[in-house]
Amino acid sequence: MFRLVPYLTDRISFFMKFRAKRAWPWKAMGTAFLGQFLIGCASLTPPLPQPATLALEPANSGLLAEASLDIGRELGPGLSGFALLKENAEALKWRLAMIDHAERSIDMQYYLWERDEAGLLLIGRLLDAAERGVRVRVLVDDFLFHGDERRIAALSHHPNLEIKIFNPRYVRRGKVREMLEFGVKFKKLNRRMHNKVFVADNRVAIVGGRNVGYHYFGLSQHFNFVDLEVLTAGAVVREISRGFDVFWNSEAAYPAREMAPPAAGEDLDLVMAALREEIEAGTLMAGKAGFPLERKDWTASFEALPDRFHQGTATFYHDEPGIDPKKERTRFLDEIPSVAAYRNPKELMVISPYLIPRDQFLANIETYTRQGARVRILAPSMGANNQAMVHSHYRQYRRKILERGAELYELREDGADGLRAFTDTPPARAQIVGLHLKGFVRDRRTCFIGSLNMDPRSVEINTEGGLWIESPGLANEVADHFEFLMEPDNAWRVTSETNKGTAHLIWRSRGEVLKRQPAPSGGAQLRDFLFGLLPIRRQL
Repeated sequence: MFRLVPYLTDRISFFMKFRAKRAWPWKAMGTAFLGQFLIGCASLTPPLPQPATLALEPANSGLLAEASLDIGRELGPGLSGFALLKENAEALKWRLAMIDHAERSIDMQYYLWERDEAGLLLIGRLLDAAERGVRVRVLVDDFLFHGDERRIAALSHHPNLEIKIFNPRYVRRGKVREMLEFGVKFKKLNRRMHNKVFVADNRVAIVGGRNVGYHYFGLSQHFNFVDLEVLTAGAVVREISRGFDVFWNSEAAYPAREMAPPAAGEDLDLVMAALREEIEAGTLMAGKAGFPLERKDWTASFEALPDRFHQGTATFYHDEPGIDPKKERTRFLDEIPSVAAYRNPKELMVISPYLIPRDQFLANIETYTRQGARVRILAPSMGANNQAMVHSHYRQYRRKILERGAELYELREDGADGLRAFTDTPPARAQIVGLHLKGFVRDRRTCFIGSLNMDPRSVEINTEGGLWIESPGLANEVADHFEFLMEPDNAWRVTSETNKGTAHLIWRSRGEVLKRQPAPSGGAQLRDFLFGLLPIRRQL
């Protein structure tokens, strides 16, 4: 539902501009009054100039350094190693392992960091790392940030832990005031940081689609995601670190220590003690699921890692973090090798949880299929999409996708046991399986794994990032996994069939044949129809 907010605030902003054109005195008085009103209740002030800090040089000792150096010797100069993280449980374990063995530095950049047992477990480990002398930098987007500013500010006074908030709203209290600020500064505040990056010791990194929250690590009893990341070591890691630095040192990164009065620094010991109590009480499911609640020796996991790695080359792409709406921005999509320019393709597979394709995307599909390539696309069914408004506009593109020769699949919400091995972390078993994976693979040689959705918000508004990887071994594994997700046990195959001169969409899966889209309920169908009438496509 939060995706409706930008639209509503945009209408407020438009109304103010319209009135301003008709009566400039109203504009002057209204703007002056509103500015004073917002300033009077703002809890943030523009930060003082911040000295730039950069990623530390790669660690030369410790388990991460040893594993990376061993992998590097096998790979050779300029190459990187890649291991897919398909299982949600494994994704959390590798994060814990990297934090537990970091010697010098940890850099984490996420759109969403939930205050649930997964988020608490990781922040507790980061505190442990900071206590033993590791420099920790955490950058989180502000749009869905629901932190206690005083507590976050206090934690940022730890000498080895620094937190920054990307593009924060300055009004922190009062829903009406927050909405007014959003309306006045719509274009600026509408730009969100959707990137997901984790680098430890500048030796090992994780890039992909997961945020920090229990839905992403299989711990929810209600809704767990299908997602994908790549664990990488080698040449590309420094490139990822440089990308993190660009965001960290940007004007949009607000120091969390300035989100509360200076006295918050005096609260550090009290805040850390209270947080540890909250972690102990709030990570019961994580403990039952087998995640260690204290620092652990992960040597055996790292020793086995080289056997899982595929070698290849990679480029880390990311958008620029600028938030000034008056400045023209270059999208990283304009920099990556063109899909349409690739000749003699055989196969393309695309997965996007939020799929509202641009004309260029549809044109690329048609180019591929005309050249003889098999194109398969997986999106979520209505029940497997956690953004109902996005689905209501995606459904309007089904026929266009099929008309261009692509095969279309939709992930089922009632995941079969085989799929549950990737989504659920026992004893948790979610009622609903959702799709959050973003990526594509071409001819089983090249793949892209990152944060980018194929929707207007990702392509035109938010900042995104990901890895363009040339590795036949990895691309084959990605393609096999995509095919598994598209199997009849896991997804509906959507086709268009003509009956008496009229084309109809048909859904097939597990021997079932439906003549209307699968939906959790009649109420969901009605909401899907009504949301589809709203003129908000550009914001989705």
